[in-house]
Amino acid sequence: MGSTMHRRIGGLSIAVRIVLITLLAVAIPAVGLLATGAYLNRAVARDIERQAETTLQLAMQVHQSIIEGRLQVLYSAASSFAANESVARVAAGEEADARALDRLGQSLRGYADVFLILDESGRTRYRYGGSAGDRVSFGGLVEAVVSQGRAVTGPVRVSGAELAQERAEVRQQVLIDVRATENAMHDLVGQQLTDALALAAGAPLRSADGRAVGVVVVADLLNNDPAIVDEVQRRSPDGTPLTATIALDGIRITTNVRRAGSVERAVGTLYSDAVMERLRRGEPYQGRAFVVNHWQRTIYTPLFDLSGQVIGGIYVGIPESHFEQVVGAFRTAATAGIALGAAGLALGGLLPWLLARRGVTRPLLSFAAALDAGDLGTTFTAPTRDEVGRMAESLNGLLARVRQVTFRVNEAARDVARLSASLAASADQTAALAELVAGRTESGAAAAARVKEQATRVREGMGELARAAEGIAQGAADQAGHVDRVTAMVCAIDQSQQESLAQGEAARRAAERTFQLVREGDEALRSTLEGVRRIAENADRAVALVERLGEHSRSISDITATISDIAEQTNLLALNAAIEAARAGEQGRGFAVVAQEVRRLAERSAQATREIGQLIETTLSLIEQTVEAMRETRALAQEGVESGSQARERLDQILSASQASAAAVDRIVREAIAANAERVRAIAEAMQSVAAVVQENTASSEEMAASAERALESVEAIAGGIGEVSAMVAEIRDQMGQVVQAQTELRQAAARLQDVSVGLADAIAALGVQAVPLK
Repeated sequence: MGSTMHRRIGGLSIAVRIVLITLLAVAIPAVGLLATGAYLNRAVARDIERQAETTLQLAMQVHQSIIEGRLQVLYSAASSFAANESVARVAAGEEADARALDRLGQSLRGYADVFLILDESGRTRYRYGGSAGDRVSFGGLVEAVVSQGRAVTGPVRVSGAELAQERAEVRQQVLIDVRATENAMHDLVGQQLTDALALAAGAPLRSADGRAVGVVVVADLLNNDPAIVDEVQRRSPDGTPLTATIALDGIRITTNVRRAGSVERAVGTLYSDAVMERLRRGEPYQGRAFVVNHWQRTIYTPLFDLSGQVIGGIYVGIPESHFEQVVGAFRTAATAGIALGAAGLALGGLLPWLLARRGVTRPLLSFAAALDAGDLGTTFTAPTRDEVGRMAESLNGLLARVRQVTFRVNEAARDVARLSASLAASADQTAALAELVAGRTESGAAAAARVKEQATRVREGMGELARAAEGIAQGAADQAGHVDRVTAMVCAIDQSQQESLAQGEAARRAAERTFQLVREGDEALRSTLEGVRRIAENADRAVALVERLGEHSRSISDITATISDIAEQTNLLALNAAIEAARAGEQGRGFAVVAQEVRRLAERSAQATREIGQLIETTLSLIEQTVEAMRETRALAQEGVESGSQARERLDQILSASQASAAAVDRIVREAIAANAERVRAIAEAMQSVAAVVQENTASSEEMAASAERALESVEAIAGGIGEVSAMVAEIRDQMGQVVQAQTELRQAAARLQDVSVGLADAIAALGVQAVPLK
């Protein structure tokens, strides 16, 4: 059956076979495309499900981390306030500094709404913005702090009664109208929620001796505060329409879910009963849920108070309409791709048949018919530049080369005949030139021999000239020796005169040294007197400066009072800095430690100011003693100035006498020796001139001898070069003989090549084919 099918396909035309192959090749990808589209639809749906689950889990983690961050900020603020001594004193019953405490409350704006200071019985001693005196539990927070003796933080439910003494804006923030909601029931529907869900922190207050005196409470009310849920939505990845909610006992107290057909937040609506059933058991809920007016993919997590009771829940969700839009867009794109692929397949089955029939089948049949008729001048014409076109060019080129090969062989035979004749003539001319070069070489060898003989005679003459120059140089050297000895004797005479002059000069220098020492003594005495005067003046200035130092020291006591005030303000600023660090959460924890250290430094600064006051009193006593000592020093300096003035007058007299002695010695020495020294120098200069002339003659003679030696070396080099020329002439003569022999062999080869060309021409004639010239 296989062979039958093969014969049937072999009987089809090329165009039909190309169409069948194309359809078969396209059908397989088409089936794969349809299967891939169906698979991708299912895969995209599964991937969207997984992505939704992952996004919701990440959103819930973000939701919880934001709440934890808020609690950490409140914990840091409560701990910082507990370290403030003024807060502890208020809890212990002392009078409160209202302005300082209000500044602490103002520093909480933006992340806390409630600031309370309670005594150990739970009675409020201070409430920021409100009145004090009532007892509060704050959702069990106060009792937990007292029982555990440490700072505590967490979500709490605060009753409306405990918030009744708060400022008006806080009371208004808490109120929420509870609305009826589909699939949900609650006892407060149609009423108003007055309780609040709060993130709160409390810390114990202790007196200076470590005794517990009360509790400080800081709380952030979440009712109608969208900051947390909006932050969750802001962190949504890739623009996913994420929604978030915080609920108290199933009532949405803050959310970014909108009411149907409105931009109003769905605050006051209820969680569904199915969700609340799971949350009240302390279990999370994950899955589809009807939220206000839309089905959504959701995660609910319960909120526990400090006693472990469920008081509410947090929620994150994504509308199902969002996923439907994504899946619908993908399906639309996939359907369009499949339709385009089907159209391409239909076109792909018809187009190859048309192209094959036009570009392959018809031209190939025409070319085969022409070859069968014996027409070697025909050509295979293909309308395309593909493989068929390249095959047509190859066939046409082959036929052209068959027509041209005969012409090329015939022309080559004629060229060989002409070249062989030309080669024989060139060989004859080369042999004649070789004989002429050999003759000229013999003449050159004879001329080189004559030049070598002349170079020998020149070399002998230059040798005699060099010896004569050496004799002249020797005589000049002897004359220079005699001149040197005469010059040495003159120099000895001059040296004796110089020694006499040096002895006189030594006497003169001794006199000048005596004068110099006396003058230096006078200058030293002047400097001493000037230093004593400066000591007296400095003593006066020192007295004035020390008195001014006493005045400044008295002013330091005023400055220490100012430093005490600054230390107190620094203590308060350090407390505010600790609050800001607590607001920053984990990133500000290190800054909170720094703020605590600043507060301790402020306390040490106050202690230091007291110590400075004691040092000032001691300094004033020492200043008075210093003034008295300076005055005594000034009196002694004045006495030293008077004694130094008398000694300076005696030194001036000695200085005048020493100067006269030095001048007399200098005059005697110079007049006695100057005349002889001048005559000796004249003789020495004349002998030096003679020596210079002799040395110049010696140098000229030596240079002439050296020039003669160099000329002799040049003549010897010429003689050596002529010998080499003679050797080269002999070598050229031998090579010319070899050239003549080679030309004889070349003439014989040309004769043999002429015979080959004649045989080739006879072979071409025997073919009987008309040659075609190249175009």
